[in-house]
Amino acid sequence: MVELVQGQNTDLAGNSFKARVLWTGGSPSSPVDASAFMLQSSGKVSSDEDMVFYGQKSSRDGSVSIVAEQAATGNNGGEVEFSINISKVAGSVERIAFTATTPAESSPPLNTVESLSIRLTPESGDAITFNINTASCTEAAMILGEFYRRNGQWKYRAVGQGFEGGLAPLATHFGVMVDGDEKSTPQPAAPKTVDENPQPSLKSAQENRHSDTTKVETASNAVSENPTPAPPASPTQQQTQTSPPNPPTRDKSMLDWLKKNTESARAALTAEIGKYKNKGFMEAVVSACALVAAADGNVTSEEKQKMMGYMQSSDELKVFKTLDVMNAFNDAVAKFEFDAEIGKAEALKTISKLKSDEGASKLLVRVCCAIGAADGEFDAQEKAMVALIATDLGLNAAEFDLT
Repeated sequence: MVELVQGQNTDLAGNSFKARVLWTGGSPSSPVDASAFMLQSSGKVSSDEDMVFYGQKSSRDGSVSIVAEQAATGNNGGEVEFSINISKVAGSVERIAFTATTPAESSPPLNTVESLSIRLTPESGDAITFNINTASCTEAAMILGEFYRRNGQWKYRAVGQGFEGGLAPLATHFGVMVDGDEKSTPQPAAPKTVDENPQPSLKSAQENRHSDTTKVETASNAVSENPTPAPPASPTQQQTQTSPPNPPTRDKSMLDWLKKNTESARAALTAEIGKYKNKGFMEAVVSACALVAAADGNVTSEEKQKMMGYMQSSDELKVFKTLDVMNAFNDAVAKFEFDAEIGKAEALKTISKLKSDEGASKLLVRVCCAIGAADGEFDAQEKAMVALIATDLGLNAAEFDLT
């Protein structure tokens, strides 16, 4: 048996596979739900029929189907088995993502499950397994693994990416229309005769599976693809005790001032960051760096090296352990590399934790501006991303010369 670690991939031989999602522990009345999503290059399904789950057990092209479900008695867990034939996968499908979620009525975090794994068995050769450390899983959903095309060949990757919310928000993220989701645009369905049995909607399937469900989660609970920024706060002057020497006035460009006074400005930032020597602020700064690096939609190796170089040599971040900073940055970037929208949403969620602290929020934006000014290559896309960060924190981007 081959055991993968998170992020590791492997080549695939043959066309037919079994994928088993297995778990132990958890409540006997709250089984883990396993699903598969047939994704286009956009990261979305082309229609609701490209989601395979307990309410719709086969994809429309017949390439992926659920062939067995078993919930063990007591709290011993259970498993869901998928059958995959990649020779039947539609040419427009670029990825097949396998996920695990907890039930809709309560959506407890996955750390309530003792163990969780996905095991892939080819028609010949060694089985491939990926074991998830559930102790650290605070989310109610996880993308376990995925088939993906690379240069015309199928490969498999262990993902292990947590996702806020349960099955409905995850499905909405992948483009499946959930009842009450006005944002999704379903594909037109072929006319059905009265003798046909229509496929159940995700909502009705959840209600049938979990009878005490009173209301299914909808797109409003999901990670939004286009987060709605908080209303900008009224512009205020920077507090004198936290501003660099001779701070810029409203009629003087902050970015121009930073470029001309980089040394004194960064020294002041270093002193200020020392007041916020905590993991939450460090993770927010790192997430902001990842967002800026991915401002053009993906994290290029050049942008990644630029940010890593900055963080390794930055006096501003020396109050934090360099290894902690780099590990946090690599984790944030990995989410962008897996899925740009998930990466962006997760980074903004981390940053938004500072929203209740105006001083920390302003300091974070100023650090982003200092990063841009440090090498004189603060391009329009990066500037727009920092403006989004400021607005998401309830600040006026114009106060930082970002509009």
